[in-house]
Amino acid sequence: MRGIIFISIAVLLAINNIFVNFRIGSISFDRLLEFGIFFIFLKSYVKEIKTNAFFRKYNTYIVVFAIIQLLMNFKLLMFEDMPIKIIYVSLIKCFSYIVFSYLFLLIAKENTKYINIIIWVHLGICLFALLHHPMSPLSGQIHELKTILYKGVGGNAGLAKKLEGQSLYIELGLGNRFRASGPFASAIAFSYFLINTLFLNIFMYMRTKKNMYLIIIGFVMVCSFLTQTRSLILAELIIILGIWLYMNNKKLNSYKVAAAIAVLALSPIVLNKISSVSQSGENSRLTQLNDKGSDRELLWLTGLYAVASHPFGITDDQYADIRREMYYSSGSLSVLHMPSHNGFINTGFNYTIFGYLIMIGFFIFMYRSGKYLSKYYKILFFTFFIAYFVHSSFHNNFLFYADYEVYMVIMLMSVQYYHEKNNKQDSKPVLNGIG
Repeated sequence: MRGIIFISIAVLLAINNIFVNFRIGSISFDRLLEFGIFFIFLKSYVKEIKTNAFFRKYNTYIVVFAIIQLLMNFKLLMFEDMPIKIIYVSLIKCFSYIVFSYLFLLIAKENTKYINIIIWVHLGICLFALLHHPMSPLSGQIHELKTILYKGVGGNAGLAKKLEGQSLYIELGLGNRFRASGPFASAIAFSYFLINTLFLNIFMYMRTKKNMYLIIIGFVMVCSFLTQTRSLILAELIIILGIWLYMNNKKLNSYKVAAAIAVLALSPIVLNKISSVSQSGENSRLTQLNDKGSDRELLWLTGLYAVASHPFGITDDQYADIRREMYYSSGSLSVLHMPSHNGFINTGFNYTIFGYLIMIGFFIFMYRSGKYLSKYYKILFFTFFIAYFVHSSFHNNFLFYADYEVYMVIMLMSVQYYHEKNNKQDSKPVLNGIG
């Protein structure tokens, strides 16, 4: 029975953010199931809090974030006429971070086979994305399946427009401008999924040296290019080059540093040449070296200005006023309707200006925790978090806001630490499996 529950947990975690349209109130069915399973293991969770210092401090940060958000929401409720719904929705969301993190920690500590189940489900999601692309002969049928996932989204004009656009691209065979999103609502949501599943596969390859993880990594990279998300490709290059530069080297060679810089500098040009040869007409979004029309710097500045103007919480109407002010001074239409497109800046919107201090404290906590790992895993985790920060600096999702898969990576730090600690006590090699 325990094994069946653990398999169910692995599947639930793997399909996160896919069945968001199937919900009771504001909570999706899969999240409700996770809550139910969490309470089954509540006693085990309390024991983990008592015995696992990393997990205890991690929970403390989430609780502190929740308290700050609660105070902010009370202030908005009392003085800005915000609906009371915002109070319990925010508390449930913070609780869901703890639930998701603990359930992954629970199964990852038990046995690597449950991580493999997550990876295999992720592979299926990548296959869905490949078959959904206009180059696939099954793209039309796969798109019909996707529309079922988001049936009844008429109230979400943005999502409905994306689905209609994907249908048109598939019908016309316009693969060069199609942004793969798999079963997710957007290519950006898919990109967050991809960077985290890339890490899981690299981690498991380091543990087992099995070539199947390299094959899956190849699938992940192909899907990453098909999303046409430049920040994702840059982040994945940082991870891969970081591993190549620092691992299995007693001394860092200058030629490797030069080669890494050259690869990062030349990659856009190479991608542009590949696109020109393989596709007709307009180059793909991925190979465009400019970001004309997005005005990201203005979006970032607008977000920072909004937080600075309302450091203890801001309403939609107040943010709209800030946007109009920035529009009058800059003339950029994008600031009127686009969010900040920077996950770290969005921390201020969700947790007031004090959220920045707590988030920096959390970064320091993660850095200090990573220092206790062995060399290879220390490099792997540090490189990932640098890459993750780079990626999220161009998009809105971030830690303790709208990204859940990253909690798997964070929990693996705890798993790896205690695994190494136990192996030292038993005088076993570090590269053995978890379970």
